Amino acid sequence: MEEPTTAHQRWNTFDNLHRHVSLRIDRQVNKELGINTRDYRALVALKDHSPLSGPPLRSVINATGLSASATSRLLTRLSRRGLISIHEGTSDRRTLGIDLTPEAVELVHRGGPVVERVTTAVVASLNPGHNHPHLLGFLRPESPVRAGALREEAS
Repeated sequence: MEEPTTAHQRWNTFDNLHRHVSLRIDRQVNKELGINTRDYRALVALKDHSPLSGPPLRSVINATGLSASATSRLLTRLSRRGLISIHEGTSDRRTLGIDLTPEAVELVHRGGPVVERVTTAVVASLNPGHNHPHLLGFLRPESPVRAGALREEAS
C-alpha cells in the first residue's frame, strides 16, 4: 500500500478504515443484541453517568458524538423501545432525568462482552495489504506500533 503523504490523504485513510470497521461492528452487534452500537454507547453512558458530570443528556452527547437534536431523537427511540424512562429532572425542572429500565441494564451487562468480542474479531480480520499498517497497529494490542504508543503514554 502506498504511504499517504498529505494530512488530507492520511485523514481519508483513517476515515475510510474507521467507517469500514464501524459498519462491520455495527451490523454484527445489531444482529446479536438487537441494538446498534450508537444506541448501545448511549445506554452505557447513561449507566455510567454521575450527577457530578452534568446532565445525563450531556453524557449521551459526549458518548455518541451526536448533536443535541439527534441525541433527543435517539433518546425518544430508546424510550419507545422501553429501554429508558425520561422524566423531569429532580433538582432542576429544566433538565431531563433519564433512567435505564431493567431490560436496558441487562442489555448493557450482556452487551459488553459481545461488543468486545465482535470488535476484536473485526479488527483481527482486517487485511494489512489493504489498510495502512500504522492504523492497524494502533487497533491491535499485540502490535509494536501500539506497544510503543503505550510506553510513551506511561512515561
